[in-house]
Amino acid sequence: MVTLKYLPFYFIAVDSGGANLPRQADVFPDRDHFGRIFYNQARMSSQGISQIAVVMGSCTAGGAYVPAMADESIIVRKQGTIFLGGPPLI
Repeated sequence: MVTLKYLPFYFIAVDSGGANLPRQADVFPDRDHFGRIFYNQARMSSQGISQIAVVMGSCTAGGAYVPAMADESIIVRKQGTIFLGGPPLI
């Protein structure tokens, strides 16, 4: 529906330490698993649809790419973080 109306798309990032990798097939059950999210973001970007991410907790590993690929990211001060790996993930 967003693509039909060219409305801005909002991602609300939740506090998460990342997915349980042995169960990722259950977590991302779509055809292309988590890659579909990145594909949709790239398609919306190519169509000129604005993407805004709101980071209210930790965006870890693959989830860190979503706000990074958005046009604008709003990160809650002293609460929101974006990282690919490190001690909080382990």
